[in-house]
Amino acid sequence: MAGRLTPLLPLAFAAVLPAQALDLEYRGVIGGAEAGSAYVRVESDGERYRVRGRMRTHGMWDVLAPWNARFVVTGHIEEGRAIPETLVLHEKDRRKDRTIRVADGVLRQLKDGKLRPERAAPAGVDLMSALWVHARCEAEQVLNNGRHFYTMTRTAHAVGEDGVERCEYNIVDDEGDRSKGRIELALRGGRQVPLLVLIDEGIARGLELVEAGRGPLFEDWEDAPVPAAVLGPDREAPAGP
Repeated sequence: MAGRLTPLLPLAFAAVLPAQALDLEYRGVIGGAEAGSAYVRVESDGERYRVRGRMRTHGMWDVLAPWNARFVVTGHIEEGRAIPETLVLHEKDRRKDRTIRVADGVLRQLKDGKLRPERAAPAGVDLMSALWVHARCEAEQVLNNGRHFYTMTRTAHAVGEDGVERCEYNIVDDEGDRSKGRIELALRGGRQVPLLVLIDEGIARGLELVEAGRGPLFEDWEDAPVPAAVLGPDREAPAGP
């Protein structure tokens, strides 16, 4: 389960207003120590949204278990909720090089150059949309990382004097494995975003917010290329804003 949860810490799109973009920088942590970084850009015009991100290991973890990933998620907003339409995720480590695309209820996957059989998309909302478009401490949530889904049941909830909303969850994945989660949410740049996301499977790992602001924290953004094999017939690669 640990290998599948690590990416949690991972298209035609209408033009968005630059003023509605929010850049977020996170520190990746494992067992309380810094292990990597994540950069996330959230763009929305109030009706549609796009979330782009990149994550990678640093330091000792980049030697022991190097991993990097890029993702882009698009969708629309309905009654304040994120409705995902397309997710593309590329991740690479020592054992695999994988690209997945989820759209129209179908998961397509290219792993180490080989196209896997299509299968139904996992249940629930993708984690990226849930965290950065529709961040709430709901009592029950079903989230997915593009390949597997997780049923989350809230066990604790509080809002501090600092305005930070804190919640804890019991998590059960689609194979019955269990873990615990902790999320802290607060307003940054006019948007409710996670300050902290931790998954505890014996060793806690997750993301801690370092900086948030409008205007790019990083200028060299480039989305990972999408192999034609995962697009499916009569599909085109994701378009920029």
